[in-house]
Amino acid sequence: MKAINIWMLSAVFFAGLTSCEMKDEIFGKDVPNETGYLTLDVNAGSSASVETKGTTDQKEDFPVIIKALEFDYTVEYDSYSQLLEETGNTGKVELPIGKYEIEAHSPGEFAEKMGEPYYGGVKAVEIIKGVEKPATVTCSIQNTKIAMNFTDEFINFYESWNITVDDKKGHSEIYTQEKTDPAPVYWKMASETDKIYVTGTAVIKTSRETVTINETLTKKDSEDYENGDSPYFGGGDGIAISLAPAKDGELNKGGIVITVEGFDQETNEEIGIGVEVGGDGEGEGGSETPSGDEPTITIPQEVYILPMDSAKNADAVIHADAGIKSVKVQIIAGNDVFINIVQGMFGEDPFELIGNATLEPVFTEMGISLPKENDLDYKFPVGNFFELLSGMGKTTSINGHEFNITVVDSNGKSATKRLSVKVEE
Repeated sequence: MKAINIWMLSAVFFAGLTSCEMKDEIFGKDVPNETGYLTLDVNAGSSASVETKGTTDQKEDFPVIIKALEFDYTVEYDSYSQLLEETGNTGKVELPIGKYEIEAHSPGEFAEKMGEPYYGGVKAVEIIKGVEKPATVTCSIQNTKIAMNFTDEFINFYESWNITVDDKKGHSEIYTQEKTDPAPVYWKMASETDKIYVTGTAVIKTSRETVTINETLTKKDSEDYENGDSPYFGGGDGIAISLAPAKDGELNKGGIVITVEGFDQETNEEIGIGVEVGGDGEGEGGSETPSGDEPTITIPQEVYILPMDSAKNADAVIHADAGIKSVKVQIIAGNDVFINIVQGMFGEDPFELIGNATLEPVFTEMGISLPKENDLDYKFPVGNFFELLSGMGKTTSINGHEFNITVVDSNGKSATKRLSVKVEE
């Protein structure tokens, strides 16, 4: 963590960055008097051949935010169709000269779990005096599709089942015999999610024997692997999981066979998926019992809207039977005002709470205590940030201000939760 002046930072926190002097310091200069023009188009999907996915890919409904990067100037449209209507269907917007970031996304909230893909995109442009600058914001799918298929053989062979797909970072789906043709779900993946777990049991109809499945899915390097390839599951990835009973020749036998196909949701290009038996420290076939329960993080709700939710409980409650070894928090600012404070105080990476002597005086002023190693329980009160965040103005990011919280216990097991705070005017 960067060295900081504790008293200066505390003053900045509680002043709420409302003064004109502070705004001038952050944004660097006044709004220029000279102007140029932006001619804007918005696309949904990286390819013109992409088929319609549902209600979330209609670009005419996409909100558009045009935000200056060097001074305090933002233009917002409730939808791209509103922008076109106000510009005589030209998409031409007059702007003060300077560098801008343009954001467009599907209407509504980007939720942790959805029934449809969610699109979003950002484009950087520079507006020059008297020049018309064309720009296109291409919005790609931001969430990961999980599709589960139970084959007819599986349904006929087993009388009941309870199968869980889990990333151990806040997303989990449970499948039972009550719904044999479940609809796909779309997850907003946490950063650095490199494993997805498929576990559960099924009961054979004829023998009433219970069989188990315990598999770990990872992304494999492609044949034409490049440094830019990511080992993490993320936006645009699709995972199709199919389950069938094991066979011995032509006869089904006790056991579950998993088939997994990875694909790009927009291009349908194949994504290599590795399937490993067990995982996360468990033995072959997952038959060994892990030592101790995994740590947990419990939050009352995933998204808070200020000022509407300002009085609600927003405590992230952490529990670890094996004792807490580490608690890290990553704060991702949701507007330009808070970005400068976050980068100066915390940096972009997750920061450790245990033993953080630099941070402790600041958090003490905010009524936040830090955890100690081997504690069984700890409460991180995100609600203590609400007054500060409210004073920093409306959030411009579709995700609001994000708090990513990760706990690691003494056995090396971890859990992660994300909590978002959106500020409205």
